Amino acid sequence: MTSQPYLDRLRQEMGARYAPDTVAHTLVQAAHFLNQVGVKEHYSREDVVGYADYLLARGFRSSSVQTILTQVKMLFRAIGHPWPLDKGSLHLPPSEAGGPILSTASIAAVIRAARWAGQPEVGVTALSSIFGLRAIELERIVATGLAGQQLIVQTAKGGHRRRHQIPPALSEILTFGPSPLGRGALQLMFRRLVKIAGQPVATGEGWHAVRRAVVTGLLSAGLDGHKVEAFMGWRTGRTIASYYRPEAGRLDQEVFGLHPFLPMWNGLVAPK
Repeated sequence: MTSQPYLDRLRQEMGARYAPDTVAHTLVQAAHFLNQVGVKEHYSREDVVGYADYLLARGFRSSSVQTILTQVKMLFRAIGHPWPLDKGSLHLPPSEAGGPILSTASIAAVIRAARWAGQPEVGVTALSSIFGLRAIELERIVATGLAGQQLIVQTAKGGHRRRHQIPPALSEILTFGPSPLGRGALQLMFRRLVKIAGQPVATGEGWHAVRRAVVTGLLSAGLDGHKVEAFMGWRTGRTIASYYRPEAGRLDQEVFGLHPFLPMWNGLVAPK
């Protein structure tokens, strides 16, 4: 029995509801699982836990293992197998808190490298360094293009839909046509820009390292945490967050006034 029928059912299960790059990555992870554990009619808890141990032994971080197992769980659902783990029963070791983050100096160097490279690098870097977008959100925007006036983000992972003004200094940079760049290509772009900038590339480092820097920079600049959450489109379980609805345009102006990286684009402070 080969793995192809299982992979075909997974592809059919995902349908058109997921981005093509998400489908491709999930199929790759499902294939890795099937190659390592084998193609079976039934899978046990030991099969899944053993695969998690295998990934950890190969140097994968706990957060990456959790993501991969989420994709394996999608495989199980597609082939009609029950997931053999209870919620929270895997007991993965704690990952390094927060994940990698780019320093302000590194972001300034990446911005200079992107300005030199042109589109699509400069547009993607502007979107990442100002709005702190996830790779999947960058992929969606680049796929449809942007008109330089307003940014609408369908936030990933169940967050709020984000609607932002684009700072005038970035209007020309954030005017570009559609480009079919998947998340893999975007991550390669990040690594290429970091190398051009003369910065070391940490293991697992990508656009999310810029996202963490945006959030950290805004909080360090004194922006209220609830406003950071609203700007980032996050959902929280706190009562105040469920009622807090700042006016988008005013919130953007407040954020832009405190933003640590916007001056690197608009010339108010020249990057060093």
